[in-house]
Amino acid sequence: MPTSEDRESMVSEAVPIRRVSELTGVNSVTLRAWERRYGLLKPLRTAKGHRLYRPEDIARVEAIQRWLARGVAVGQVRALLDQGAEDTETDLSPTDPWQQHRQVIVQALAALDVQALRKRLAVLTAEYPMPVLVDHCIEPLLSQWRSDVGQGRPQYGVTSQLLCFESVLYDYFASARHRQSAPKGAPRLLLVDNGRTPDSVLPMILAYSLGVNRLQVDFFGPVPQAEWLYAVDQRGADAVLLYTDSVPEPGLEAAHRDLERQLAVPIWLAGRQTALVDSTLQPHCLGQSHSEILAALEARLPVRVEGPDFSDNGSPGSGASR
Repeated sequence: MPTSEDRESMVSEAVPIRRVSELTGVNSVTLRAWERRYGLLKPLRTAKGHRLYRPEDIARVEAIQRWLARGVAVGQVRALLDQGAEDTETDLSPTDPWQQHRQVIVQALAALDVQALRKRLAVLTAEYPMPVLVDHCIEPLLSQWRSDVGQGRPQYGVTSQLLCFESVLYDYFASARHRQSAPKGAPRLLLVDNGRTPDSVLPMILAYSLGVNRLQVDFFGPVPQAEWLYAVDQRGADAVLLYTDSVPEPGLEAAHRDLERQLAVPIWLAGRQTALVDSTLQPHCLGQSHSEILAALEARLPVRVEGPDFSDNGSPGSGASR
């Protein structure tokens, strides 16, 4: 059993739950779920009951994220960690653990059951980091429905299901964003939907995910190219992120070049447009998936934090922060 001196040393190196969210991008609701429901984490506690995470706890969070990114169900991760399995070497079952989650959503949407869909989102956002949830569940479903609708003759009911899904997703994560707050000095990012076909859903979810990483994010939808400079000036943005999964608006190369000349901030591109843009813009591309985008931004736009904070970070359905 650790002595009082040992415990004081451990506590001095430990950080509160909000800081772990900032460092890892995993919201505090998910961290608590991993501890309570799955026994994946065992943080220290202050005299008042607040969680404190040591460096080895943070390393374990990162290991959990790597397993989840490979498609492992959260309920299977503890056994892999306890076995000391290497996430880069272990062969996984060919069964897709996300298929069941997607099927539950499909069934809820077939009945246009908004309440069931919101409940499922609450469960998934509590158990999985947002990039993993988006890349393995939300984005594949949206892509499939949008493809069916875009072909012009979707199966009866599919258009209504897609609209229902988009509406619930937007409302759910817009509401979660209202509960987020960023620390003083956090970088401010202007997120712009620059596609020919506006899409507010995935950019809204990306804005929420960036907020979990303690960035200040302004997302106003499809701001026209002629007003990007105005938006940056008014909001004092430290960087601009142009995001779309559709074909980008024409004249992107020229607009990007002109804006770079007028601003002293970086301008990045993300989403599926990065596979379509001119080679001169490739150095400014962050990636297509939310996981790639967040990882690239973490390297380019580090978060500055002032002082300890035990509070929550605007997680969907968040409650007490301890």
